[in-house]
Amino acid sequence: PAKVVMHLTVTSAGLKSALEENLPQTGEGTFPLLGSERKFTWKRSPATLRFNQGRISLELHVDAVADMPVSTLDIGLDFKILAEPVLNSEYVAKLQSLDVTVSSNDRVVKMADAVAGVLGKMKTEIQGKLEAFSYDLRPMIAAAHERVARPIDLPLGDAHGCAMLKVLGVEAGPTVLADGFEKDLALIIAPSITIPCAEAEISTTLPPLANVAT
Repeated sequence: PAKVVMHLTVTSAGLKSALEENLPQTGEGTFPLLGSERKFTWKRSPATLRFNQGRISLELHVDAVADMPVSTLDIGLDFKILAEPVLNSEYVAKLQSLDVTVSSNDRVVKMADAVAGVLGKMKTEIQGKLEAFSYDLRPMIAAAHERVARPIDLPLGDAHGCAMLKVLGVEAGPTVLADGFEKDLALIIAPSITIPCAEAEISTTLPPLANVAT
């Protein structure tokens, strides 16, 4: 067996764009207050994406407005999310080990009992969207697999042969975060040559990804 190695890169701009598409810009809900359900709405600013010690750091500022018995309450919150990007066996990038923290410099937020209900609903919604986030890399990798699996013509004077690179599996090295998501993938192949060129069935099925240490 031999290896054909491909280097996969998802830029920070591409990753941020995918996250922005999956996180809602606005939302609304209800929260309990004094024995009744009150309504709140919220709107977030564009996300800021950074890389921090092998994890991505996503920062969001959210402005919420809670409906109070007498008037409304403006709530300014800063979300900081730490997560580890991983590539599963189906070539889908996901986020794991999510750590969501919320802070605020607004004094009224610290004094309002309503904030606890609003914060809990918003935190659950945003965390749920991030847990459901996926970035499908299969089409990109399947194109490389198809090129490798295609027979290679070998003109040999009066004879004609072909080389086949049968893909036995795909291995992935460790994830590197360097202003983007980078990973080396190795297609494990079994090379063979036939003279004359034999009709061989080309597998179009991409084998499951195997995450390995090296």
